[in-house]
Amino acid sequence: MKKIAILLAGVLLALGLAMFAGCGDNAGDEFDPDAGLDTENVFFDDFTEGVRSEYWNIGNSKWGTDNGGVLPQNVKYTEDGILILQCNGDNYTGDLRGHGNDHGRRTGAQIISREYFGPGRFEVRMKCLPRFGSTTAFWTYYYTGENNYEIDIELNVEQDFTAVWNTNWLTLEQSDHYVTNTPVVNNDGEWHVYKFEWHTDPARIDYYIDDVLTHTSQVYVPDVAMPINIGNWFPAGWAGSPDFETDYTFVDWFRYTPYLNNDYTPHAKDGASDESLYPQSPVELPVANLISNAQMESTAEIPVSTSQPGKNAWRQSMNGDVSFAEGQGIGGSTAIELKDGHSVYQYISGMHESFELNLSGYAKTLSGTGRIVIECMPLYTQTLAEYTIEFSGCADFTRLDKTFTLPEGTQRLRVSLEADDGSDILFDDLFCNLTKKIPQSS
Repeated sequence: MKKIAILLAGVLLALGLAMFAGCGDNAGDEFDPDAGLDTENVFFDDFTEGVRSEYWNIGNSKWGTDNGGVLPQNVKYTEDGILILQCNGDNYTGDLRGHGNDHGRRTGAQIISREYFGPGRFEVRMKCLPRFGSTTAFWTYYYTGENNYEIDIELNVEQDFTAVWNTNWLTLEQSDHYVTNTPVVNNDGEWHVYKFEWHTDPARIDYYIDDVLTHTSQVYVPDVAMPINIGNWFPAGWAGSPDFETDYTFVDWFRYTPYLNNDYTPHAKDGASDESLYPQSPVELPVANLISNAQMESTAEIPVSTSQPGKNAWRQSMNGDVSFAEGQGIGGSTAIELKDGHSVYQYISGMHESFELNLSGYAKTLSGTGRIVIECMPLYTQTLAEYTIEFSGCADFTRLDKTFTLPEGTQRLRVSLEADDGSDILFDDLFCNLTKKIPQSS
């Protein structure tokens, strides 16, 4: 079905039926973005044959500060052709090790085309990484030591998934940087097509999301062939705090269609990465759990109040009777045990008022009563709404379940597990994720 859809799109493109809608800064009314498209020489990959070494290199480096870089182990694919770019936040406790540190926290993933592409139409269909702290990007890049040629689409702008950065560079001092609202909530779990059209005659770059023009730049337009990059990574601060364990960018396909009669400086194709860096076999499509340490298997110390990366994702407001009960969880696993009025909590970031979510989990009452509390919050201020799952008398592990919508202004959740005074409660196997996007009135 995927290949049929792509073939149909290619036929429509070749017939010139695509429409140019919208307008951007300095956009010329008579400009036709379809003029000069070379539909006979399209580069296309839908990843149904994995991450092909003849097409792509695997990112294995670090740029910026306060992160562990991009790791080959975070690049995966499914049998039916979905590229998976894994990203590990501050609550990650797995076996990966990043660049420049002895853990895998703040590590992302990247693929880089071996081909250097000239002016043309660049498109990717993907679901961006939906959490604050990391950014999903689609960009060209060529650095000479003096020049920094680059064209960027970056998502999660200052903890806002309804904005996008469109930037093009000639040097580190010469760039056109534009922030704009987007036609979609980019982390809504839906597929979106991100596109830029790069011309050198006339010199301009048009940026789109789902065929809606978000910006036109006619300054600092590169004229040098560059590889395309697709990836996620952890900037130092401006994307927010990565209060999550592991989440993913999913890529359905990438397509490049060159423009004829647009001069540029070509470059030879890069060599391939070491074969050991490529994923060797497909995996099942992962489903991210917005709850970190949801199975209570990481039994590190639970910090008090503030986030301490490397310790447990759960936090407690004060030192209290909170512990991990090994062998007492579901199927003999580990559960978290709360006694006598104590509680633990964690934050879930990247929320939006258009979301409906479901939270489920299991609880067992050794004595007394308890609850799960979900608080909907802006970034740093008061609670906007609160949902509670009360329970008592659960002698065996009982499933708790709540579907809820987020009120206007919600950007993160605080999820708390609580035991009342004199109570002794076990919690295990929590799960939370987006169930659907709620249509927003215009």
